[in-house]
Amino acid sequence: MVKKIYSFRTTSLLLLLLIGGLFGFVPQDHAQSDQTWSEPINLSMSGAGTNPSVVVDNNGVLHVLWIDKFEGYKYVESPGGLTWSSPVTMNYPFSIKQAAPTVFLTDTNGVIHILWLDDKT
Repeated sequence: MVKKIYSFRTTSLLLLLLIGGLFGFVPQDHAQSDQTWSEPINLSMSGAGTNPSVVVDNNGVLHVLWIDKFEGYKYVESPGGLTWSSPVTMNYPFSIKQAAPTVFLTDTNGVIHILWLDDKT
């Protein structure tokens, strides 16, 4: 009995997919959109950056923080994503060697909150 139900469900699904494909019920997506992309920008300018985090504040300013394996935490910002500030090395109360990555969140007021775990907690 179980085998017949399984067989019926499988046959029904295959039949439905076949009919949908023949009559155009299956939506077709494209791998690439018609949107033209801008040239990529190397924010770190070193090639040694890892674990990037991006947040947007209530003024629409993009903030990017990442770990540079030679200099520690680096930071840049951009008011619209086209022009960026120069990377600045930042000092934070958390380590680049912590087990869990640092999380950056913005609240409804645009305040950026930084969450992290360290060996003291």
